[in-house]
Amino acid sequence: KMASTVSLTPSQQTPDAPFTVDEVEYLAEEEIVTIIPRFKHAKFHFISGDFGPFEPPEPVEVPLWFAVTLRKRQKCNIVPPEWLNYDGLSQILNDEDANLDVFQPLPYHYMEISSILFSVAADDLEDADKIRTVLEDIMNVRKGKIRRGLQQIADAASDGERVNAVKLTNVSALEILAIRPFLTKALNEFYRLSMDPSKQSSGVRRVGGRFAQRTGGGSAAASNG
Repeated sequence: KMASTVSLTPSQQTPDAPFTVDEVEYLAEEEIVTIIPRFKHAKFHFISGDFGPFEPPEPVEVPLWFAVTLRKRQKCNIVPPEWLNYDGLSQILNDEDANLDVFQPLPYHYMEISSILFSVAADDLEDADKIRTVLEDIMNVRKGKIRRGLQQIADAASDGERVNAVKLTNVSALEILAIRPFLTKALNEFYRLSMDPSKQSSGVRRVGGRFAQRTGGGSAAASNG
């Protein structure tokens, strides 16, 4: 009965988890970041767009994957995203702790972006160690919220309540990836059981704050909205 999150290895792919961790990280690398180039160059023309020109020390916006390539070659410094600072993340941690029903707004790929920047550009981050620690604390708090939300869904279904949709406001890409295999199977099973009148309860109970919601019909779905 106890619900738990699902751990995925980088290459694991299933019908219920159509993306691997590596593939989600690949998508995150298309996010735009700002760099300070250490070289001069005209615009680069990529499939995703044109970037440049590069004229030190003028900041330039480029895809994260290109910033990483340049940083590894000591051709630029990466400007940390506005959200990736200790004071702001500390406030987010406080807000996460203060409201156990709500996930605080963070970039959809915050986990992947921060991991990549810690790996290749830690020297470009002020208070990198403190930022890493507070991010780990935020991730742990959010994992706890997900576990509680899944347990509440399981409890509601076992009581005969119809649970055929879950609202995942402000949940990130990797967080969704981790719970999707369990969630899609569970919601479909809950919906199937709810169609049996003998399994249904006459009462209606609020479940999971903003984590879970019940709808009047339709197929089970997990969404980020």
